[in-house]
Amino acid sequence: MEAITYSKKESNRFNKKFYRLKTEALEITGLQKQIIDEGVDILVLRLPSSGIDNHHKLSTMGFPYLHADTLVYYKARISELDINEIRNDLAFIRVDENNRDKLENMIPVIFEGYKNHYYSNPFLEPAKISAGYVEWAVSYMNEENKISWLVEKNNKIAGFATCSFDGKGSDCRFVLFGVLPDYAGQGIYSDMIRSAQGYFKERGYENAWASTQVQNYTSQKVWTREGFWVDHSYETYHINAMLSFSANEVQYDGFTMTEDDLNRTGGDRIISRPNDKFAREEDSEIRIVPPSMTETYLSDYLEEKFSAGGSKFITRSNVFLAPLSFKKEYHTRISTQSQNDKEVKTVLATISDPTGNHCLLSYNTLLNQS
Repeated sequence: MEAITYSKKESNRFNKKFYRLKTEALEITGLQKQIIDEGVDILVLRLPSSGIDNHHKLSTMGFPYLHADTLVYYKARISELDINEIRNDLAFIRVDENNRDKLENMIPVIFEGYKNHYYSNPFLEPAKISAGYVEWAVSYMNEENKISWLVEKNNKIAGFATCSFDGKGSDCRFVLFGVLPDYAGQGIYSDMIRSAQGYFKERGYENAWASTQVQNYTSQKVWTREGFWVDHSYETYHINAMLSFSANEVQYDGFTMTEDDLNRTGGDRIISRPNDKFAREEDSEIRIVPPSMTETYLSDYLEEKFSAGGSKFITRSNVFLAPLSFKKEYHTRISTQSQNDKEVKTVLATISDPTGNHCLLSYNTLLNQS
């Protein structure tokens, strides 16, 4: 399967290890391995809506995840399109270092209240999300095959437009367009779309693309009037593995289990016998710890760590990745995804062997009653 891609900008913005993957086929085993190997905190995963009947397989990885949005893609054949007449007298000014501050200042105003896929994730701070719009739009200022304009009406800033293009005369993309509230309802957004269509049509481009969240009805109505049609859509998921991030100081510990511990942790629940193949490591005589015993040990450990502080466990989800063996040292890493003073906090307990390979991931939700 395709490799997940590290997103430096998102990682720096949110202080978490962000990765991305847009794929046509979902391959669970390979994806789970990549997430673990890279220590991913959040993976932004986009899958085609046409395969939504298979998306439930994400749950078999064991990581917490959420459906963040549906992204619809529109297409217009601008090489054959009779572009509608522009009604407003607009001026398009390339964004550069001398005027970038005007772009940076208007974006928070234009997108106040607009919710993209980031807002669906409770682990991302809203203030940092809005800052991402500014970073995104400004990045189109100097990068190859990208362009960003300030849009003026009567010598006053009314909005902005950013586009990308393949440089081959085939496809251009209308990435981010916006109109200031004082200029809403004057047909400026439609004229910006028409102007961009004309700009790229004059330069020999065949197709124009635009995409947005499915709930952004206003833009889609405009695009439809301007010759676009729905071509396809993707579902966006956030895999909140949180394997590297911790809101508080990470706690480390170690332990070794012996067969004498069986009675203390509920020996009657052992599910294997000494002569069972799966109760022994391959080519070894070392007994494997029953999963129920590992779970009991971890439950007691976490209760001791957090219940004394007034926390009550609400949910727990364990992901068993490799068996544990008796008389072998293991390491425990406790990280938190929300601050201690929050009413509800989440805790990830990771058990690893001496070589650093993960054996168990335990995702816990706690109610802070202190």
